[in-house]
Amino acid sequence: MKEIHLSTIKKESVDHIFRVIAENEQVSRAAIAQATSLSLMTVGKVVDALLEHDVIVQTKESKNAAGRKAGLVRLNAEKFCVILDLTSSRFSLTVIDMTLHVLDKMEYEYSEDFYYEENIYLFLKNVKIFALRRLEWSNCIGVGVCVPGRYNEMLDTVEDSRIPELSTIHIRGILHDILSENVTLIEMDTAAAAVSNMYMIDHYMEKIVAYISLTSENINSTVLYHGEPLFGTLGCDLGKMLVRGGHMLSEVLLANGIENETFPDLVMALYNYILCVRCDTIVIENALPCTVEQPEKRLREQLTTLLRGNVPLPDFVISRDEIPHAHRGLALQMRRLWLKEISAQ
Repeated sequence: MKEIHLSTIKKESVDHIFRVIAENEQVSRAAIAQATSLSLMTVGKVVDALLEHDVIVQTKESKNAAGRKAGLVRLNAEKFCVILDLTSSRFSLTVIDMTLHVLDKMEYEYSEDFYYEENIYLFLKNVKIFALRRLEWSNCIGVGVCVPGRYNEMLDTVEDSRIPELSTIHIRGILHDILSENVTLIEMDTAAAAVSNMYMIDHYMEKIVAYISLTSENINSTVLYHGEPLFGTLGCDLGKMLVRGGHMLSEVLLANGIENETFPDLVMALYNYILCVRCDTIVIENALPCTVEQPEKRLREQLTTLLRGNVPLPDFVISRDEIPHAHRGLALQMRRLWLKEISAQ
């Protein structure tokens, strides 16, 4: 049988077929052809190539009636990526499979008896032991690192980091030295989280999408313009918005969480944010304690009153995902990079 090369098929067609498979638990070739408006022959070639590369697996459709059973395909859940999170002192490893489900986790207990870089070394040594004992590394499609600042690939360091020590550590170098594995992707947590949400929004390239992260350590935000994350002044950092008493929103929420006394500050900051950015959609990932009843409803009602119809109220997406957005964003990007690598072969 002649080997099928994805490089001979349009990238857009391969991506579209893969996306349809990823969005379904299992799907037939005929259903893929209908969803993509591609010929059954093209779909068949791509599906066969993906099967050869173990990107997907196939099962037979269960039918009571006699006759040939159609092959149903789905993502190969045995394939996984490893996410290393360095965005706080609670270093962690998360194993996420191709279907974006968590397979395994490991957390590192930071020791004040050691310097920061020594803790990084100890964490990575634990990662290596964990991988040897619990992971089938041949099924790993990539290693991603989540960092609390912008990664400078030329210098191999993290810039504008919430953790200053990371600005002097060569991330790729230290990971390769200890793990003996190449890192697939290093990304700022906010950027990775924003990108992960972008793909969940229809016609995202035509929209301005704001992503806001509320955690116990930081209030952060970015804006996606034509699919590209913007930071700094252009990104309109919500955490640095001034609220009552001349305080920054991050100071108020990190000290008290979201409660009846601080909720007006969050509403006012979001109101100013909307006036500045004029975004179409706002995605909020909240990990702060919240004692406000029906916060989503109150948020929409109060913002509608403040905007008075002069500026459209954006669509709001409130996250309740099992996987942090930043981890899912890295997993999605590594999944796409893996498909791109296979398609080029």
